[in-house]
Amino acid sequence: MAKFKVRVVTAYVDLGLAKRSVGEFYILGDRLYRACEPDFRAFIRFPFEECWLTKEMRRQVGWIAANHRAEDRFETDMEHVRSNIIQHSPMQWLKLAMAEDPLSDVFVWMGYSIMKQGDFTGKRITPEHVREFLCKLRQWEPNCIPLPGITDRAPVNVHGDNWRFCGSTLIVPRQFVEPLERSYKFETREFIRRHGCIPLDLAIWPMVEERSGLPIRWYKAEYDATQLTNFPG
Repeated sequence: MAKFKVRVVTAYVDLGLAKRSVGEFYILGDRLYRACEPDFRAFIRFPFEECWLTKEMRRQVGWIAANHRAEDRFETDMEHVRSNIIQHSPMQWLKLAMAEDPLSDVFVWMGYSIMKQGDFTGKRITPEHVREFLCKLRQWEPNCIPLPGITDRAPVNVHGDNWRFCGSTLIVPRQFVEPLERSYKFETREFIRRHGCIPLDLAIWPMVEERSGLPIRWYKAEYDATQLTNFPG
């Protein structure tokens, strides 16, 4: 019998990307929904203008992305920087889901397209991986913030890759949602103020780990099923 109630949260912001179809995202999101139902909350077609960082950047002109544009994904620099802005919204969505749901003990962010991950390692995420992961979470004592990641601690590379955390899976007990969101927003604002560019979320999570004082517990994973199967429970 489950000891704790878990809610999976995801979201999709349609940027009208020329190189990636809406239908592709919807197929992946539906697979995730079917693996999680009924403990699932999806913010579908969430307005870009309602993302917290969009609002904060509204009065600034000349948005610049911190990292190099992936030309196979983004046709223009503006598509790229808008995508970076969206990457900073998962804690916002977890907080919104928590406000709607007074009963869940743990809120889990999973990227809307997470079900496509894993082909490059031969460990593609399947519905069974998701179901087994949720079963483990329902028996887990929610007293820390377990976050999967790839590499050991290292200085943040402002303009490059930062693989300390995956970012597509976040496991946050209810009591840590609000303080984690506050810390994340603070570090994002500080990064933009210092460097004058908008990073991916992967540059922010290591600073949250280092400075928040919250009980973040890193565990080894990749952009594949190990985000779920390596959860220590």
